[in-house]
Amino acid sequence: MELKEGKLILSEAEYAELRKANMMASPNIAGIYLRSALRNKNLIEDLDAQTNNNFYAECIVAYRNNNYEVR
Repeated sequence: MELKEGKLILSEAEYAELRKANMMASPNIAGIYLRSALRNKNLIEDLDAQTNNNFYAECIVAYRNNNYEVR
């Protein structure tokens, strides 16, 4: 999962978890859920590099703005 210049780039598996997380009301809560889900399913390759929950909240916002690409 990458966020480049406001555009979210993610895999099919990450996309599935993102769709579930998007059901949460606020981007912050959805971001925490997304981080936890990806972490539990070992979809995050480098946890130390992306420990900031703001990253996941920004991913939710990008998804909600339809600014994403699934690869």
